[in-house]
Amino acid sequence: RLAEKAVQRNHEFSISDVRNLPQALQNPIAVFTYGDKEKAQNVIVELERDGKNFVIGIHLNQIRKGLVVNDVRGMF
Repeated sequence: RLAEKAVQRNHEFSISDVRNLPQALQNPIAVFTYGDKEKAQNVIVELERDGKNFVIGIHLNQIRKGLVVNDVRGMF
């Protein structure tokens, strides 16, 4: 998903910009719900590009191959 987002014209970033994403998500700056608050959140993290923090869109509690996972759906 990161590789797909990294090359989109409106989301350009380098994979190296987000190499510490798992750690950044553990200590977010802010968390905002959107849509169904039980299923989705936007998270502002300490990672930056061009002086701006990344906002990560996460879908919560998704079932993938029998496992419950949190799925990163967008990066801005």
